[in-house]
Amino acid sequence: MALFWPGTPCALCHAPIEGGAEAIGFAALPDVRSEFDHLYDACVHRTCLNSWSRRAAFVEQHNDLIDAHAPGRLSKLALKADGNIVHEVDDWSYGGR
Repeated sequence: MALFWPGTPCALCHAPIEGGAEAIGFAALPDVRSEFDHLYDACVHRTCLNSWSRRAAFVEQHNDLIDAHAPGRLSKLALKADGNIVHEVDDWSYGGR
């Protein structure tokens, strides 16, 4: 998972993510070569991600990469009906099963 500290730059808008802002981070995945590789091992403002025009394509690719590289160990992303993106928590990946 990406390291976060106040002032970390958003990988989408490049503005600092300040203490009170909601943020979401993504794990580093090996050998990712795509238009979205700048998001892996990075953090973004949740508002930037939720309003990003490429978010649905990113969610689809992210989940495919999780299936290929770390099935059952990292959470997938879910694009909710209201347009928000959240980490989908699988109980198995956290020892719940």
